[in-house]
Amino acid sequence: TRPASMIAVGRTPLYAGAYPLMPDAEVFGRRFGLFAFHGTRRMHVLRALYALVARGGKLPLERMREISRGAGEEFHFKTETPCPFQIDGDYRGTATEFKIGVSKEPLQLWLPQVALAGQPAPIS
Repeated sequence: TRPASMIAVGRTPLYAGAYPLMPDAEVFGRRFGLFAFHGTRRMHVLRALYALVARGGKLPLERMREISRGAGEEFHFKTETPCPFQIDGDYRGTATEFKIGVSKEPLQLWLPQVALAGQPAPIS
């Protein structure tokens, strides 16, 4: 294990539609992609950002010591101090332990009741 200053786990190879952070991720499969940034120095951050943004990830990221990539069906992370996290770009809080995987149980979807044009919303 290696300490990381930023970790991204996702189901799509491209981050924000254009940046190939996790090329081994499967959109319709069970495999997540992992992108970890290990650098903390300003030059490391700038070099990684240049590789990702200016060149669309086409620089050999695998040769950069500050970056790790991987893939798997489940990831488990632990931190000594509470770490902030996001889900799909939305801040969700802090935690010291993270477990990411595909649910074996189906998710229940709750939809709000909406009114049709000109009609009141149904009351349940």
